[in-house]
Amino acid sequence: MSLYTGNGDTGYSSTIKKSHVPKSDLLFELLGNLDELNVALGGCKLVCMGEMKNFIEELQRDIMRISGCVAKEVLDDEAYYISRVQFFESIMNKNPLNLSSFVLPGLSGYDYRFHLARVATRRAERSMVGFSKNALDISFRILPLISYINRLSDLLFTFSVKKPIIL
Repeated sequence: MSLYTGNGDTGYSSTIKKSHVPKSDLLFELLGNLDELNVALGGCKLVCMGEMKNFIEELQRDIMRISGCVAKEVLDDEAYYISRVQFFESIMNKNPLNLSSFVLPGLSGYDYRFHLARVATRRAERSMVGFSKNALDISFRILPLISYINRLSDLLFTFSVKKPIIL
């Protein structure tokens, strides 16, 4: 099986739901940003061990799942994303931050990777909001995905500042 089809050489591509979509479409920008987020989470996984490493891998699977929802423009399980947001909040509540100044990234390889993943998350969130405003299929309930991505950036900030005590 060939890795390439050549179909995208003209600046258009397809998804499961749509064909002949310009590669500059907000859909592909969002999918690309989710892909970059997944790569950044992979960098985080490199500096983690045990339970934390497994948790980061769960996040990567979530991002792949969200990418599938976006490509199909169908929310697969709203309750799942709501429960993940609640779980992220419980982790942050167990690991409160007491900050008195701005945080300067790059104090260690650990914090650098989590800050990088956090900014990739914010970029994905901005594209997701833009995509949601222009989506043709108004039945696609994207709000739970936006909430997930928003809370994930908060969680990654928490991890960048303070290694979590309890997952």
